[in-house]
Amino acid sequence: MHYIELVKKASSEGVLLFLKDGNLAFKLRQGANFTDELKQEIRKNKAQIISFLQGVESDKKTKIKRAEYQHNQALPLSFAQQRLWFLDRLEGDSSQYNMPAAFELSGTFNISAAETALLRIIERHEVLRTVYVEGAEGSAQVVKPFSDVKFTIQQHDLRDVSGDAQAAQVQALLQADSEQAFDLTKDVMLRAAHIVLSEEEGVLLFNMHHIASD
Repeated sequence: MHYIELVKKASSEGVLLFLKDGNLAFKLRQGANFTDELKQEIRKNKAQIISFLQGVESDKKTKIKRAEYQHNQALPLSFAQQRLWFLDRLEGDSSQYNMPAAFELSGTFNISAAETALLRIIERHEVLRTVYVEGAEGSAQVVKPFSDVKFTIQQHDLRDVSGDAQAAQVQALLQADSEQAFDLTKDVMLRAAHIVLSEEEGVLLFNMHHIASD
């Protein structure tokens, strides 16, 4: 069995393959069917699967010449984009390639100024407003015009909660955000949220999809 077909078969059986510290690892969905036969096939093709997944995580050697384009025009995918788009279609609603980060805030936080700053970044970096489509000629990327972008910092107010209960809610929000998948066909590839803990304390969450981070 070809290793790409094997990755697809594993996913269809509820077995998600990924790299951890350069080694092949797996995560089982609820009700997964990880048979001995499938395990043996994965072991047999382990080197090829690792090489394939390494290309997903980093393809620094491939350089794509910047082309002139019009907004909403279908453009070819880079090699790294092809791999990530393939895996997104394969796994569906997967948060595996999310890149979450959280920062503690101290002092007054101006959410309006922060939104303006992030909007300027989204305007400047086209890859953050690039979506991915399947057309008659195969997969492609489309840069959305900045005028079509809808972006706000989501806010969670926990000032009425304190102690362990507040900490638990913060952890739950962090977990939920890290596990929320991006829809590569329509989402901005960056999102942010502000958790208000008190008048002078908070947490700022960022999340970006790996397809944009490269």
